Amino acid sequence: MLRALWKALLIAGLIGLLLGGITIASVPLEYRSQLAIRFAVAYGVIATLVSIWLVQRSTRHTKAESDLMWWANDLANGDLASRVRTPMFSGEQAQLLQHLNRLQESTRGQIEQLQADRRRSFMVLAHMVEGIVAIDDERRVLLVNEAACRFLKLNKETAVGRKLLEVIRVPEVTNLVNQTLSTNEDSEVELQSTDMRQLLVKSSTLPSESRRGVLLTIHDQTQLKQLEAMRREFVANVSHELKTPLAAVKGYAETLQLGAIDDKEIAPHFVDQILSQADRLERLIADMMHLARAQDRSQPAAPVDVLVFPVIQECCETYQPVAAQKEIELILEPFDEACTILGEREALLTVVNNLVGNALRYTQVGGHVRVSCQPGEEQVSIAVTDDGLGIPHEDQERIFERFYRVEKARDQQYGGTGLGLAIVKNIVQSFGGSMRLQSEPGKGSTFEAVLPCSPATVPLQTAKSV
Repeated sequence: MLRALWKALLIAGLIGLLLGGITIASVPLEYRSQLAIRFAVAYGVIATLVSIWLVQRSTRHTKAESDLMWWANDLANGDLASRVRTPMFSGEQAQLLQHLNRLQESTRGQIEQLQADRRRSFMVLAHMVEGIVAIDDERRVLLVNEAACRFLKLNKETAVGRKLLEVIRVPEVTNLVNQTLSTNEDSEVELQSTDMRQLLVKSSTLPSESRRGVLLTIHDQTQLKQLEAMRREFVANVSHELKTPLAAVKGYAETLQLGAIDDKEIAPHFVDQILSQADRLERLIADMMHLARAQDRSQPAAPVDVLVFPVIQECCETYQPVAAQKEIELILEPFDEACTILGEREALLTVVNNLVGNALRYTQVGGHVRVSCQPGEEQVSIAVTDDGLGIPHEDQERIFERFYRVEKARDQQYGGTGLGLAIVKNIVQSFGGSMRLQSEPGKGSTFEAVLPCSPATVPLQTAKSV
């Protein structure tokens, strides 16, 4: 634009000189020198003013072009905060630059929003329990979250962008991806990880206008499988425990029906056996109801202050005839009679009854069973110690499970239902406490219930042995 302006001014100057020369030549000779001087001065002033104006305009235009180039360079480098100053321009150029600045601001806001959405998406993926792996149609890993890295033992930094076979060397997963890409249908497979986790891997297609892909979702079913196994075991145990006494009752009743009822020597024995098996069924059902109540957390009772000593004393007095019959010394160790816990009295009595009953059941004739209570600042420890059969180390972790038996013949011999310790554990946990066990085969066991206590203010008083 400036170049065209320069050309126009140059032509105008030449025309002006030509017209001036013609004008000077047309005047009389005596006036020509004076007119020429005046014309030269006027022409010089005009030329000077035009030159100054052209220099200023050229400098301003050069500065605007420089600013525009710097702005374009900033945009090319991703600096969307850069702006070009519109006062350097005018007219349509200024309007155009204003529109570009608004477009730049809008683009910057959209990019910041996309970046925020991307950060949120990655944060959600990172905290998901399920593993997520995205794979394209060339079997390259596009995305993997922390859970998938944990399940499949992957390195997130090196897995993305590499071939599936290079990072996941699990044939079941590879076959699943190939099947989904070839059939375009969702599928799933169960597998076991190297750390013994039970995993369910589901594959689904990733729709795309240009390229297809596969999304793998990995679910950890270890706990679910364990619960399912426990449920099957519980149903089997309940069925067995109910079936055994019912079969005995039915057998004895059929024998009596076939004529043994008239035999005065045999009939009473069969009737006693029927009553014994009925008592066993009654104990089993009662224990199952106790366990169900202990496990029901839907409407927990508000804990109250419960004096421990009267509960333990009542239990020892109840089991004293049993201990005397087996010639076992049942000893109540002295402790603070003012010791209290936060809980419920009948539930605490159920705990102590089960622990003392188990100790007496598995202690040989002439043995000893000791009941003690140790108050602390925040907890109360109620312990039942015997010198009976003891529990093998490999069975101690499962001894509190429902229907778990150290030896199948042991509970049949001593009359247990296999639910007592499960009831104890659930009640203690409902109080906010925990169970501890120390046992040596052939030397005896100590079962300890650790419960939250209430402040005790009454001084120590001696409790007597039962």
